[in-house]
Amino acid sequence: MLTQQEFESILADASKRIDGNITWREDPEHSPAREFRVELRSMPDGRSSS
Repeated sequence: MLTQQEFESILADASKRIDGNITWREDPEHSPAREFRVELRSMPDGRSSS
């Protein structure tokens, strides 16, 4: 599981961007949680792609 600090670190990293749609799915282990999958791109020079 991702910690809050890890999550915030990913969000603050301007060298990364979501590339495509976020897709949600039921947890395969049948917990009440839902999971998501997304393609994450990291810019090699650390700059934002905007």
